[in-house]
Amino acid sequence: AGSVDGGVVVVVLVVEWAGRSGLFALGNSNSLASVDISKAYTGLTAYAQTLVGLFTCVIVVSGPLLAFFAALAALALASPPPKPDAPPRPVSGSVLLAVALLSFLRVGCLVCFCGVAFGLREHLFVW
Repeated sequence: AGSVDGGVVVVVLVVEWAGRSGLFALGNSNSLASVDISKAYTGLTAYAQTLVGLFTCVIVVSGPLLAFFAALAALALASPPPKPDAPPRPVSGSVLLAVALLSFLRVGCLVCFCGVAFGLREHLFVW
């Protein structure tokens, strides 16, 4: 079980790295002012604020979401089948571990960012 858990940790870290780089692969940068929204207008004949906002959101988060779901599918396929006499489980343990680790990484980054923003709220160059 140790090697499977280690493999899950490696998969989660690689997925986190690949997902975060997906934003840059689609031509965006880490500045909110330079998010490329021109792709959100593809196929529209008139301006529709809701559709443009929805398409922009999909474009920005599609890299991390695609990597996350691909990792879950790979882990679900790689997990060993249950024993014949064992009760059925809807989700394998490796998938649950991957979801927990990814959630912990995301929440950890958010908490660190909020702490830095709170600590430097009076600093001149934060805003």
